[in-house]
Amino acid sequence: MTPSLLEFRRCYADMNHFKLFNDQYGYWRGDEMIRLAARLSLTHCDAQ
Repeated sequence: MTPSLLEFRRCYADMNHFKLFNDQYGYWRGDEMIRLAARLSLTHCDAQ
């Protein structure tokens, strides 16, 4: 694949007070939430 055909996306998300979520529900749940946020952004953010 040539460099001109490569796709690049950038997304910024600020998950305010995420430490509170981790402290209340545990780090493994926090990791699940981060993965969910990543999947949602890949699904719903168009490359334009």
